[in-house]
Amino acid sequence: MSEFQYTCRRLTADGKLSLPLDPVQWESAQEVELREVVTGDKPRLATVVRAAWNDWGVYYRFVCEDDEIVSNMTQRDDPIYDEDVVEVFMSVDGDLSRYFEFEFSPTNVQFDAKIVNNLQDPKGSQLTVDTSWDSAELTSWVEVDLGNRRTVFEIAIPAADLLDGKSIQAGDTWRTNLYRIDRKPEGQDEYTAWSPTGIVRFHIPWRFGTFVFE
Repeated sequence: MSEFQYTCRRLTADGKLSLPLDPVQWESAQEVELREVVTGDKPRLATVVRAAWNDWGVYYRFVCEDDEIVSNMTQRDDPIYDEDVVEVFMSVDGDLSRYFEFEFSPTNVQFDAKIVNNLQDPKGSQLTVDTSWDSAELTSWVEVDLGNRRTVFEIAIPAADLLDGKSIQAGDTWRTNLYRIDRKPEGQDEYTAWSPTGIVRFHIPWRFGTFVFE
């Protein structure tokens, strides 16, 4: 197990659920805060994340303190990581050299890819990002409310697309990390993570935390 462990609780309803979820569904979900990716310090803008699962897949809710939106791209798999995003990386079989990357913009543009990462290459120059792969039923919902200084993302990722048609089982463990990038035109970008990587780079799979499906 990694230093960062998350107990992912099962939802009371099964099947693919519409977003946003009924707030009652999130009440028992564990809450975690993202930290500055290098130091682990408290960031300027807070981000709180909850996750839950059912027989269909895994659901995430990011509540982001926000004061400005940088989000101009419009097409799926555009390089939205160059603007404001929240991100979920997950290795579902424990092989940290192979994992999935999901990103979501404040204008609800999605990015999904399969990653192959040469763990012997600390600079990440041999990273392969396969954006030709799409999660067919991937769903996301975003609410931007700058009047109340927040952006909320809810995300539904189908387990069948990750597990070759299978569903999550209680007791399963996935290696996962959660990220956010907040861009600022003046160059004061902020990078945050659930499990800090120690460097301004997210593709550090040995720093992924562990999700335990309860």
